[in-house]
Amino acid sequence: MAVDISSTGLWEAHQIICGAGTGNTLSATPRHSIVPGSSYHMLRTPGSLIPILQVHNSGSPTIPFGLFNIEELSSIINAKAVAGSDVWTYGAKFDTMNPFAVWWAQRDDRGTYAAGSVHAKASTAKSLVQLRQLIAMQDAVAMADMLTYAIKDGANNPVTWSTGQALPARTLTDVCFTLGPVYLDGEEITLNQGFTYTPGFGFDAIRQAGNPFCETGVVTPGGPSVTVGLRGRSTLDSLGITNIDGPYALTCFLRRLTPYGDRYADDETEHVKLTFAKVAVQCDQPPGGQINQLFTDTIRFNVMDPNAAYVTVALDQVIAAPA
Repeated sequence: MAVDISSTGLWEAHQIICGAGTGNTLSATPRHSIVPGSSYHMLRTPGSLIPILQVHNSGSPTIPFGLFNIEELSSIINAKAVAGSDVWTYGAKFDTMNPFAVWWAQRDDRGTYAAGSVHAKASTAKSLVQLRQLIAMQDAVAMADMLTYAIKDGANNPVTWSTGQALPARTLTDVCFTLGPVYLDGEEITLNQGFTYTPGFGFDAIRQAGNPFCETGVVTPGGPSVTVGLRGRSTLDSLGITNIDGPYALTCFLRRLTPYGDRYADDETEHVKLTFAKVAVQCDQPPGGQINQLFTDTIRFNVMDPNAAYVTVALDQVIAAPA
């Protein structure tokens, strides 16, 4: 049978939909792709330098994507996921009743988007959506770096392609965030240049009975941490360079941007607050640098809390020092 691999037009990443029903479209995803994660074995016979057989050993498809509207981690991904899962910590589970799907839009020749049912989507039978990193830096829009693990479900392959699709209704948003203040035990870390929250968990895909795709898997142990980049010797002295200890409470804010590039005021209930009840301090990069050049140092906060919900995320918050 001949395989047609000719181009079917010009395409671009479009929307991501989490779960069934309404209110399930992520509104600000600047990128997404599918990574097959396949491994192959090329079989050669004695005396032959050219393979005679290609074997598909295994496949672990993943879907990396970015998300600007941080609120949707809670309001859509957690809300539409299987009850009890949490994208802020170990990951949010999706299944055939609440699928995770990504869309590609076909562009029109010399125009915008092609009309009609000419677009495509890829759906997962079962999946686990994990937050890899939440990055908030000075003078930049905060973004969540996400990864979806696609899993085989019975006769359903991990990823199912559907063509001839009409695009779903667009969900527009003006919600995005930038860096806010960071507090350690209620004291603001001054000259804060940015923070990165890394849950640190992975996924061990388990295959069986010679099948190339995983049908189950487990979350692998991680080491949740928050790194803060800062300038200013006084802050470093207060944290300590050689006497690293804890536990402390760490509070990180994301400051919401207005639709026209300004910031909402601290006393407006528009911001996002992350609270880590127990962290230990580690000086990742001690003071140093060159003459006539300000140095930037990195402090790492390792989460030591054994509780499953080691981080508390609150939306629609004012920015204020923790009591």
